[in-house]
Amino acid sequence: MQGLQGPQPWRLLLLLKGQCILYRRYGGILEPFKYAGYPMLLSAVTVDKDDNNFLSSDRAPLLIAASELVWLT
Repeated sequence: MQGLQGPQPWRLLLLLKGQCILYRRYGGILEPFKYAGYPMLLSAVTVDKDDNNFLSSDRAPLLIAASELVWLT
């Protein structure tokens, strides 16, 4: 169970990319429904003022995917 503490960035990235695909393809159908993942998106794009690595190479793909999903929803 080592290394399984908290969310794993690669899993979050897959989730965000999958949701982007759904909203790109079926945005018209999904438009009437409220997107339930905004708390997750907010935590993905929020940067702490004390975080000096907010644009690190592992976080940048999450920021890109989360920003795209915010735009699509």
